[in-house]
Amino acid sequence: MSNSILIGATKHMDILQERLHNNLKPFEKGGFPVNVNMERNFVGNYTFLSCNFDCKESNNINTIYKDNIANEIYEIIINYWEKIILEKIIISTYYYFEPEERKIILSNALEYVRNNRSYYSQERKDKILDEVNRYLDNNDYIVIDGFIRFRLKEYLQELYDAADKAVDDFLMEREYEEFIQLLKYFVEIQDPYVNQVNVLLNAEGVFELYDENEKSIDEEYIKGCMIEFIASDINYEDLLISSLISIAPREIVLHFTPGESYNTVVETIKKVFTGKVRVCEGCAFCKKYR
Repeated sequence: MSNSILIGATKHMDILQERLHNNLKPFEKGGFPVNVNMERNFVGNYTFLSCNFDCKESNNINTIYKDNIANEIYEIIINYWEKIILEKIIISTYYYFEPEERKIILSNALEYVRNNRSYYSQERKDKILDEVNRYLDNNDYIVIDGFIRFRLKEYLQELYDAADKAVDDFLMEREYEEFIQLLKYFVEIQDPYVNQVNVLLNAEGVFELYDENEKSIDEEYIKGCMIEFIASDINYEDLLISSLISIAPREIVLHFTPGESYNTVVETIKKVFTGKVRVCEGCAFCKKYR
């Protein structure tokens, strides 16, 4: 391996220079014959950083030195280049979204990648580091832009997949919000049939509806919803929301089985029936009907 490594890139070279300086200086303090001398040269849009060292008698130190450089290149790619790459993917592939929409998609894609990384962070790191080390075994220079494009294709595919997933999630969320607005419109144009509806949800998500006098809601109110439920693949949550829209109560009180979570349906009901929903955390009515 050469005693000099030339690193070039179009971005984040100030950060890389600082990281390399902090990481490699301890070699000198440890008594190893390693001289770190970084010189910056500019060629077009590229900045080149020269890392020079003198350790001719110890291949082991040379290897450690190179491994440190490879690790810093990995850290720069993951922590600084990743966002740039995803942004370019989204702009070029999903150019038809508005700028603000692309910002949301980028944020979702970054979150998706970082959440997924917890599953295989070491595996991913090992793959990228192995690729960087193999490249530096045969070359005394590396251009990060081209290295990512041509040598980290599997990693790039992961970022493309993350962008696709983020777009799918964005479209689903947009459709959900449009659907909520439509349901809110149906609620607003209907006259209330009852003053209050008490909704009891059990552990399986099955619900029962009672009025303010603790009487079971008459079947005629939700007969149409039941027909739709039987004739389609609608789930209990959809049926509950459809039933509540048909009844159009002035107030909805939600009663849960202790310890159970119904975040999705609760949030949907709150959005559709804005200002009309109250969540019970335990009352005499709950105890009576459990």
